[in-house]
Amino acid sequence: MAILSSIVLALAILVAIFFSLIVLITGKGDAMGGGSSVRTTYKGKATFDDIMSQMALYSGIAFMGLVLLYNVVSEKVQAQEAMPSAPITAPANNVPAVNTPVTNTPAANTPASNTPSSNSTASTSSATTPSTNSPAAANNK
Repeated sequence: MAILSSIVLALAILVAIFFSLIVLITGKGDAMGGGSSVRTTYKGKATFDDIMSQMALYSGIAFMGLVLLYNVVSEKVQAQEAMPSAPITAPANNVPAVNTPVTNTPAANTPASNTPSSNSTASTSSATTPSTNSPAAANNK
């Protein structure tokens, strides 16, 4: 489509140059008089002014048609360029992902914390003292 757009634009430019030359060569807008007007009742050989008038009319129509065609083609080219190149496909798994909440509980194989725990042997034996983390207990040892 882009090649067709370039070709139509090039033809429109050539027709515009031709149309401009016709108008400039004939001067005073004689070429813009219209191709269907009848200057005389004599239907003999067409004069130079009649030929130039018809050429101006037809080249003006051709230019307008080519510009409209170029507009339509360039809109289609822009629409194709705006489309994504890769096809959009649905994901394989249509189930939405679920975010699980994060918990701060330690796993089973983590080391024990610094909090004092009850020692079953310490409660039965009077010889051992229970261990504490207090500074006073550390000074008594």
